[in-house]
Amino acid sequence: MASFVKVLTESDANHNLTVPCSILPHVNGGDGGELRVMDDHTGIIYEFFLSTNNNISSSSSSSNRKQRQFYKKPVLQSQGWLEFVKDKRLQVGDTIYFWKDENGLFRIEALLLNFMPKDSNPEALLLNSMSKDSNEDVD
Repeated sequence: MASFVKVLTESDANHNLTVPCSILPHVNGGDGGELRVMDDHTGIIYEFFLSTNNNISSSSSSSNRKQRQFYKKPVLQSQGWLEFVKDKRLQVGDTIYFWKDENGLFRIEALLLNFMPKDSNPEALLLNSMSKDSNEDVD
């Protein structure tokens, strides 16, 4: 199951969302494209667009010559993503949890910084919330 937790940066909250490369194989064979994602709290489906930018990283070889390596940097483009940010009133420091469920549906959950207990671990809070929800479904 593909998943990630991210604390939003200024760029994430105001422009586009940079996502881990590990999510790529799960979207259109690694080429990006339209991504339908369900808000786990409201059930609303958002249409995001995942694109990949080719970035260059430099590394030194044993002969001290810099070598350039290309890698894909996946981002959720502003269209769709910023609609979700606005609807959820997300700000810098808020946390999102993004995952692909057992049925192949991408889901997203937001945890607002202002509503978190002081000194809390956002990932642990989200995972705890999800486990409570799944336990409620069993009853």
